[in-house]
Amino acid sequence: MRKWRTEIFLALVACMAIWFTAGLIAGSVRQHVIELEILMLEREYQDEGAPHLHMVAKFVRQYKAYKKELSRAEVDLGDQKILAAFADSLNTSGKIHGDPSFFGMLSKASINGIRHLMNSRLLPDTTVFEVNRHLELAYYLERNREYRQALREYSVFSETGPVLGIIWLHQGYCHAILGEVSQARNLFLQVIQEHGDSQLGVTASILLAYLERFVHEGGRVASGGMKRQERAVNLAELFQCKEALMVIDSLDAKESLKASTAYYKGLCLEELGDKLGATKSYAKSIKGSEDLTLSRDANRRLLIIGSQISPSNSIRNSAIRMNQTFQDPIFKEIQKADLPSRVLPVSDSIPAQVAPEMDSLEEFVKENASTQATSKTRPERVKLMTKSGKVLYGELLSGKQDRIQRIRTIMGVVGIPQKEIANIIAQ
Repeated sequence: MRKWRTEIFLALVACMAIWFTAGLIAGSVRQHVIELEILMLEREYQDEGAPHLHMVAKFVRQYKAYKKELSRAEVDLGDQKILAAFADSLNTSGKIHGDPSFFGMLSKASINGIRHLMNSRLLPDTTVFEVNRHLELAYYLERNREYRQALREYSVFSETGPVLGIIWLHQGYCHAILGEVSQARNLFLQVIQEHGDSQLGVTASILLAYLERFVHEGGRVASGGMKRQERAVNLAELFQCKEALMVIDSLDAKESLKASTAYYKGLCLEELGDKLGATKSYAKSIKGSEDLTLSRDANRRLLIIGSQISPSNSIRNSAIRMNQTFQDPIFKEIQKADLPSRVLPVSDSIPAQVAPEMDSLEEFVKENASTQATSKTRPERVKLMTKSGKVLYGELLSGKQDRIQRIRTIMGVVGIPQKEIANIIAQ
């Protein structure tokens, strides 16, 4: 009898040992699978091309706009297309769940203990699936020009998630656009130092080179003898928005009421995250403008701001209706490049605050269209002479003050930078 009890006891102990060992092995396997998933996620963020592309493309386009090699229409369309591709490339919705079971926690503690003794990398924090929410939100905010808020989310991610060079890259990019040169420069240099000749390092080198160009040109503009309004425009296009706003605020009443001044003030406010102020400035620009191109430029920004807030609101809807008057082909292209669904509302209260202003603006545009539609929308026949002696005849498709003059000739549409033009004569 006693022998029988002993055998039962030993069998139970053996079963318990097998159960415990199997559980420990299964827990260990799960921990390694979770580690592999997280490492693959890190590699995905490190190697992702589109998040790099949109930053470089924005810097390049902005510098070309400053050099008068691109029109605002081309900048707007390029931004929206790149950002749409950037948004599609980011998929942080997949969740990586940890293993909170007894064997999962015991396996994790055992593996980390052994790795600690061997001075190896410990298992990643399995709450990373929650941290990625901050990264997703940061990308979204950056995409919608909420750079200050994006920086806060990147900081939260950096404190609790894996250390990723691409986060430093995005942080540097946000600081650069906000005009915080020292922080941006240090972050780009950190990426270059840590990642060398990798895709991240090369991207950081390119961004740093453009940042230094912006700084150099900004210093030249600030110390030059140009008019204040021209200085404000140039500073705005060099991501020195705070300085540009200071110049605009110093203009006298007559200068500050100019439509172009209001437009560039709107650009600065938008880059600094003040969508309400930007909306009002763009509306003021449209009301004060007699230039179809400038009205189109401002209306496109209203479309983009409205689209960032929600799929349907007073700002976006008013911009779409006003484009029936402006007939802006780039506007329609930007509509086609609408970004994917939002992950959260941004500044949802703005449409209600500016709804009366949008109604008033629409009425103004309708009245303007009824009296000046013919003169505003019909292409003007001109004779265009370049400084090199070339002469072109055709229909002028852009405003005479645009950086790139586009003229439709019998050979097709030709674009010529403003700085290369000697004269434009109406025919």
